[in-house]
Parts: sequence; structure tokens; C-alpha cells
Amino acid sequence: MVVLTMMRRRKWPRYSYVDANSMLVVNASTSASSRRILDTFLGAFLEKIVGNESLISVSINRSSCFERNKAALQMVVHCGALTPCPSCGVGISNPGYWGMNIEQGKRYRVVYHVTSEGKTDFQLSFTGVDVLKVSSNITYGFRDGKWNKVETIVEAKATNHFSSLQITTTMQGSYLLDQGHGFRKGLFQMVADLKPKFLRFPGISRHAAASNIASYVQDALDGIEFARGSPRSRWGSVRAAMGHPKSFDLRYVAVGNEDCGLFNYEESNMFSKSTQFDHTSRSGPKAFVSEYAVWKQDAGNGSLLAAVAEAAFLIGLEKNSDVVEMVCYAPLFSNINDRIWVPDAIVFDSYQLYGTPSYWVQKLFIESSGATFLDSTLNTNSSNKLIASSIIWQNSTEKKNYLRVKVVNFGTTAETLSISINGLNATVQQNYGVRGTVLISTNVMDENSFSEPQKVQFGFVVVLQTITPVKVGNSMNVILDPYSVTSLDLLI
Repeated sequence: MVVLTMMRRRKWPRYSYVDANSMLVVNASTSASSRRILDTFLGAFLEKIVGNESLISVSINRSSCFERNKAALQMVVHCGALTPCPSCGVGISNPGYWGMNIEQGKRYRVVYHVTSEGKTDFQLSFTGVDVLKVSSNITYGFRDGKWNKVETIVEAKATNHFSSLQITTTMQGSYLLDQGHGFRKGLFQMVADLKPKFLRFPGISRHAAASNIASYVQDALDGIEFARGSPRSRWGSVRAAMGHPKSFDLRYVAVGNEDCGLFNYEESNMFSKSTQFDHTSRSGPKAFVSEYAVWKQDAGNGSLLAAVAEAAFLIGLEKNSDVVEMVCYAPLFSNINDRIWVPDAIVFDSYQLYGTPSYWVQKLFIESSGATFLDSTLNTNSSNKLIASSIIWQNSTEKKNYLRVKVVNFGTTAETLSISINGLNATVQQNYGVRGTVLISTNVMDENSFSEPQKVQFGFVVVLQTITPVKVGNSMNVILDPYSVTSLDLLI
């Protein structure tokens, strides 16, 4: 179970009136010691590692297989003239990614593009082992040889998580079929909930002789023109012809991939990597941490241990946000049927999905983009397993400002932390108190799953009555559980 205050019948955050092991002093004045974190700090990396398919193909069906023929999928039907076709028709079947989720009573919009040289009849159906065949019969008279967009609605009469989409005909002919577009709403909603400030789309690195480099450079320039160019330019006009006359907001192009040598994947020493950029020159180029994650034994399939270590690493990047301008986790998606890389932030199959503990850590850092980073000092006599940071962020809906303190305890024992906030011009809002979140579970290697998708995630707790609201210069003691991520919000 998730360790939540209300569920465990204990108050959290837990406050202590005994002497603290450690002290965090936050300078909340907006002075020279504070600085603004760039709006682009936290983003999302749409990696190609999804169901062993190319691109970010998390759509319901496996129509990306059409990439094997850039024009279309060709279907040649020989029966129907001299020899009648079977009454059930002949055609193609699309199994989706290990099945399509079809639910009784729901209506599904099927979109595809087709061209043929004559009249044809198409039957669309969802089929499965234990589901009634759900069909939609359509007859077309295509004679112009041009592409025609076809849309139809099919209503499911039963539920099956592993259905296939079939397109059949009883007429002779040669048909070309091309895919529609769209993605699973639930999956992309999880990405949207992260509120990424940028999206990274990967390419691939290749070694080429200097004499051959010109063609690669030209390809890159053409791609940039396709994304950013005027609709009147050569490649911008291609984009416009595809239905997107407005240019894309492409700002960065990476040269090379995974060839800088900073591989911080193995083991839980990700915590120690929180100081990676502490001594980086402030006058040199800025850094983009384009892939981070705990990997292998300590990570399992997405453990609490990995997430806590990653939270410490992110706090370190936040503290060095004057040189680290962008950061994103990788990989983001994984289909449970083909987990060629673990762990991942979002795991799914044809009808289920969940976020790993690493996903929930990313959600905690959403407000860091564009926030004001505050100077703070952490003094500890008993542990070198604590790391903390403080920001002032604004709620975009309420337009209210909050002071947030984030603390990671990567140790095996609980720690009592005294937090003192100096430099505020006014008292913390007394009718708000302190609102905290904690990432914790009963075992450091606990993971989320389809059966327990919320076993490890942040518990949101409102604490109004347990302590006197924090005043300028006052302090409060908070008990930090072992292997936990703690966040406190104060309305200012």
C-alpha cells in the first residue's frame, strides 16, 4: 500500500519537537543569491524504444508497419472476377500492439486512406477469440486513382482486449492502403500531465568519412527547413502541403548522440552524481542532460530506490540550473510485451498503463521550470545522505506564490531536519499552513504494476493543525523517513 497519512492514521509530514540531526536554512529573499530557472528546464524524451517499432508509435494499431513501404500497403485481390471470392471476403488483418482494446458499447472511428482503379466493397471488422464480430460494410466507387480519405464508425458489441482490425473485400483489384493518425489518449495524457517544456526527438549517430559528410549536413539543413522554413521555401512548402503551414517551434538540433561519455545509468550511485555539475565552469557552454535514469539491479522494473536516487540527481541539477538548462528522463514509454529496455517511466499494454516511481518523481519537479531558485544551506552532523533545494513557484491557475522545499533522504534511517526560512517580507499564510507530499513505500525495491499501479507514488497531505504556521526566522522540525522524497509547500 502507499504510505499515506490518512491511510496509516498518522500525521504526515511528521513533525518533531526534539533536537534535529540536521538543519536547512533557506534564504527566501529575492536577492543576488537567488536566480530564475529557465522555462525549458524539464522536458520529455520521446524515445524510439516502444514495442520495437520505429517512431513514437503508441497508437492503438500497428499501422507504422506501413513504413516498410513509404507509399502504402498494397493488397492485390485475384478472386472476384472469374472465381468468386469467399463470402467472408479476403484482405488484411492488423493485430495492433499485441492486441487492440475494444470495449462493449463504445464507438470507434476508423480512418484510413485508399486508392483503387474501380469499384470496391470494403468490410471493416474487429475480431477476437471471444468477441462477436463487429462489422461495418462500405461500398466505394473509386475510379480516379487518387487517394481518398475514408472514415467510418464501428460500435463494439462485446469487450476484448486483444482484438484485431480486419479490412476485407469480395472484389478483384489492386488496392493501396495508408494509415490514419492518432495516439492513445491515456498514454499521451500522462505525458501532458508532466507539462514538459520541451520535447526531444532522437536521431541516431553514424560514422562517416569526411568526404561523405556533406550529404549528412544537407539532410540536416533540409530537415530544419522542413520544420522551420517558410511555407514558400522548398521544404517548408512540403510541410504546408502536408497540412501544417505553420512552422514548428524547433529551437535545438543535437549533433551526435551518446558520445560525450557521461553515462550515469548503473547502480544507485545516481545520488552521488547530484554534485556532477558543482564545479563546472560558469563561463563555458550550457549543458543539456538529455538522458538520465538508474539502471540494472537497483532499478529493477522501476523501483522506489531508483526514483529516490533520481530525485536527488534532479535536485543537484536544480542547484546547478545556471549551467544545466535542460533535462529529461529516458526512456519514457515501454510496452510490457516487448520490454527491450527497463526501467521506463510509463508502462502499458493494449488496455492498461501505469507510471513507475520515476514518473512520479518527474511530476514533483514540474514547477521547477521557470521558478526562482533560492539559496539554501544544509548542515548535518549525522548523515551525508541528505540533499535539499528550495524554490519559489507560481500556481498558473491561482496566480499565487509558494515556497517549496524538497528534501531527499537516501539513508537507511530516519532523519530529523530543522527547516528555517529567512528573508521573507511577510508571514507564511496562516490559513494555509504547510502542505506536503512524500514518496515512500514499505520496501525500497517496491515497484508499481498493472495490479498495483499506485503502490509507490506521492501521497498528498494537507497539514493545518499540527504546527504553528511558520513565521519569519522561525523553524520547524520534520522527520524524513528512510529512502524518501519529501516536498513542503508554503503559501507566501
